[in-house]
Formats: sequence, structure tokens, C-alpha cells
Amino acid sequence: MTEPTFDRPFPVLTSEQRYYLDVFGYVVVSNTLTNDEVSLLCEALQKLKRDLIATDDPLNIPVNGAKFSIYEPHHTYIGSILEAHPSITAYATHPRLVSMAEELIGGEARIVEVNTHINSRDPNASMDDQQSYRGRAVSL
Repeated sequence: MTEPTFDRPFPVLTSEQRYYLDVFGYVVVSNTLTNDEVSLLCEALQKLKRDLIATDDPLNIPVNGAKFSIYEPHHTYIGSILEAHPSITAYATHPRLVSMAEELIGGEARIVEVNTHINSRDPNASMDDQQSYRGRAVSL
């Protein structure tokens, strides 16, 4: 019996992309996922959000291991989503994405946690209003 393999491309970034990443700390890699992959992932996340909302206690009852950490009208944060839906698992273990992470960290990646933020604009908010960022200060 042979060991299962997880084949992934390497290197996955072009030399130009890697240089940009090294200089600026990020790089945008267009068309990494297909439109179908993105659509399936978005549908799975929205379904998970609906399923969590449909529970008797959205902040305390998990669905497929996933749970709201933030549940506000226009911002949700759902934790522990890795195994909540096959499309989410497929995204988190996508060979090209894992390879990019491994190229960045310089070694083998271990996927231990996947979470998501789902934001939407308040449909009643004026588009002329000044928007402010409401973030958390982090000390390192």
C-alpha cells in the first residue's frame, strides 16, 4: 500500500510576484480560483450563515462545527468553518493556495483553522455619509 500524496505546484508564484510580495508584504494573484470555485465557496458560506441564523440560539449553537463569533446585522464572523461544507474544505485545501502558503512560509503548511467574515452594506445608509473603520487595536 502506498502513502496518499497531496501534489501541489512549486514554485507557484512568478519571480515578479515573489519580488512584489517580498517588497510590499502582499501580492494579488488574479484568476487563482475559477469563477465556479468562487461561486461554490460563496454559496456555501451564505448557506452556513443562514443555517446558523436559523438555530434557536445563533451565538451559541454550532452548525457542522462552525459557530458565530460576531453576529451583527451587517457583519458576521464565523469560526471553525474548515469542515462545515465540502466547498469550504476544498478551498482551504486547494493545491495552488496551499502551495502559495508554503512558498511564503518556507515549509510545509498545516491547516488548523479557517474562519470567515461576511460583511454587507446597510441598505438604509446614505452613500454620502463618511465611513469610518471600526477595528481593534493590537499590540505586538
